[in-house]
Amino acid sequence: MRSDGARSRRDTYLGVASALMAAGYLLGLAADITYLVLDRIIFIGSTLFGGGWLFEMGGPALRGVGFAFIATALVGGVDARRIRLRCGALLLAGGYGLMVAYGVLVTLAPYRSQDLSLFERFLGGMVMQAAAYLSALIAALLVASAFRRPAGLPAAEAAVRNRRLGWASVCFGLELTLLLLSEVVTVPFVVDGDTVDFSVGMPTTAIAAIAAAAIAAAGFFGAARGYRLNVSDPLPRREGVLAVAATLYLVYRALDLANLGNVASWTWQLEIVAFAVAAFCAAIGLVVSRRSFLTREDPLFSGDND
Repeated sequence: MRSDGARSRRDTYLGVASALMAAGYLLGLAADITYLVLDRIIFIGSTLFGGGWLFEMGGPALRGVGFAFIATALVGGVDARRIRLRCGALLLAGGYGLMVAYGVLVTLAPYRSQDLSLFERFLGGMVMQAAAYLSALIAALLVASAFRRPAGLPAAEAAVRNRRLGWASVCFGLELTLLLLSEVVTVPFVVDGDTVDFSVGMPTTAIAAIAAAAIAAAGFFGAARGYRLNVSDPLPRREGVLAVAATLYLVYRALDLANLGNVASWTWQLEIVAFAVAAFCAAIGLVVSRRSFLTREDPLFSGDND
């Protein structure tokens, strides 16, 4: 059984992590705007490119607001927690939906390339990005559905919620896999007159991220099975597994910063740092939660204990 104080500490850490994720997306948005406006004004004269640019900017903005809602849900009162978590997840879904629209518009935009091979690689990468964000959109909708109004027995409700969160983790893992493939096939970027292939090092960082998503899925599916079979300790096991997943995500962001440190702007670097610190806070909160169980028994099996 876990004390209320321990759960409050866990939620505080997770709330801080969500706030840092929100800050990271806003920092990334600032970096993208600076890069696109000052260095890559390629959408001028094209309605599709212009619309795609607006969607590309709106996607991270909505995701940042979504994580801000999730942060307020975790550190605020219990009464409105489900509503705020659901609203935050729906905002995340909206942000990913805008990114899907961006990928579609850019793919349909009329432009020419003298090198047909590079042109085909670019289109292939954009299609994969659109598919990746579609997968993330489905994941966010699954998260939103996991925090609907309570219905039925607490144990059954907790099993359903953890199962949906598990499938959401699978979809996020698929997103990361597709984004990796899109980075591998797309044309290298040109930064300050030098050609820079951002796909260098991507397999290493992506392995850590995909592994984090897979482990998180295992943790949620294991908890769902524990609730369904009336196992006595689904929560401490789940929290421990999720702590490992958060640590792997921290490794992913650290490797990402190491790979892009020499070519990324300071705002992009701060974005990655914010995501890394968010993962660190989440890992601490989950470890605190794992250690807080006074016994191996979870007598109420209540979904609200999650």
